[in-house]
Amino acid sequence: MEDLRRLCVDAGIELEYVRLTNSGRILGWYFRAWDGQPVIALDKDLPRYPRLERCILAEEFAHHETGATGSLIYRISDDRYQSHQIDRARDETRALRRAAEILIPTNELADAILSGCTSIDDLANRFYVVPDMVKRRLFFLRQDLRRVQGLRVLGINDLFSPVLVENHWGLEGLEGSGRVAVTSS
Repeated sequence: MEDLRRLCVDAGIELEYVRLTNSGRILGWYFRAWDGQPVIALDKDLPRYPRLERCILAEEFAHHETGATGSLIYRISDDRYQSHQIDRARDETRALRRAAEILIPTNELADAILSGCTSIDDLANRFYVVPDMVKRRLFFLRQDLRRVQGLRVLGINDLFSPVLVENHWGLEGLEGSGRVAVTSS
């Protein structure tokens, strides 16, 4: 979590923990204040759920990196969340993709799978994220393998194949250059 906070400080983003709603459903919000200051507001109860807090902070930071103007994230369950602004689906997808790359870099994901992590829960534990973030990362990786390598990976579980990992992951193009990796807490 400290690595993510450091990214925010380095980017000049103000990080605040506040009550976002009385219902507790809104978990995070990235916006620019009237003076242009980028701000990430996280629900003050998030520290009770450190893995979810990490995922929400990464996603809100990703909104800053991808140039989105603002977003609200709300709770579905203790480990699932979703965008409140459906009309901003492209911004949300870019931010989710970027957050997943930050939290679960391709090379570290490949290493984890080759060392025996072969389930969503194993990977969530290894990267200290909620299982939903692992599922999203694998979904985006599957898309990237198709786009970059022309591979049609039929199911998420097929991504756990050591042959696929050793022969096709980590090639240029699966993640953009200059990406920042954040290790688990």
